[in-house]
Amino acid sequence: MRKKSALFLICCFIICLVGCGEKIKTEHSQKNSQVELTSRQKKILKEAGLSTNYDDLLSSQRIAIKRIEELYKYLDSEYDEEFIYEGYIAPNSLQDEQLIVYPQGLTESDIVTVTVSKIDDKEIITDDYLNLLLRDDYESYIKNIIVKLVNSENVKVYSEITEVKDKNNSEYDNNVSAMNKIFILSTDDNKEMLDKLNKKYKESLESHKLYSVNKFYIMEENAFEKITKYNYEEYLNDDNIVAKFRCSLSE
Repeated sequence: MRKKSALFLICCFIICLVGCGEKIKTEHSQKNSQVELTSRQKKILKEAGLSTNYDDLLSSQRIAIKRIEELYKYLDSEYDEEFIYEGYIAPNSLQDEQLIVYPQGLTESDIVTVTVSKIDDKEIITDDYLNLLLRDDYESYIKNIIVKLVNSENVKVYSEITEVKDKNNSEYDNNVSAMNKIFILSTDDNKEMLDKLNKKYKESLESHKLYSVNKFYIMEENAFEKITKYNYEEYLNDDNIVAKFRCSLSE
């Protein structure tokens, strides 16, 4: 993940390229706007290396910090949760406007994205926090399926939920789409385990309608013991992987 202020600075920098020196001078001459920034806005500006005085900001920076606060207020109204600022992307021809945060107590890898779309000139705000809330339980659900197939508890599942069809439906079957990284401890008979997984796991996906992309890694013991959801990419090399395969199901 990029440094905390990177996205904010990039979006401001791109927009500021439209202006020129004379425009900037004019902006800075318009003092005493009487706009009072919140403590949250000031913290974000300070961490980005920008002034916490609204009158000192360029017009693009003023727009950005206002929008960030508006999108934060959306989160405040939806969830009883504090979110840490990670970045902001201004709307452009290639991408919708986005606020990028993560819940307090988690890490920068646990990203929540607030997206602003426009449909028939109407602004629609959505977020993917539910995907993160469901993740741990969904991982357990997938792990239980695999544990039964391989008859071993030496299984680790790390998931990224990409879609939830019905937010009011607590079921995963035919409702959740995901990308799963699945790590299994190597055994004395990996071939038999792989043959069973190749056949039986695909059958499980189809019977439960678990739409997903699944990457399986049979791991050496030393690497398997060290793997967590935050560091597993460090161990995805030939020294640690005994075998691997991919299994997926799409609608």
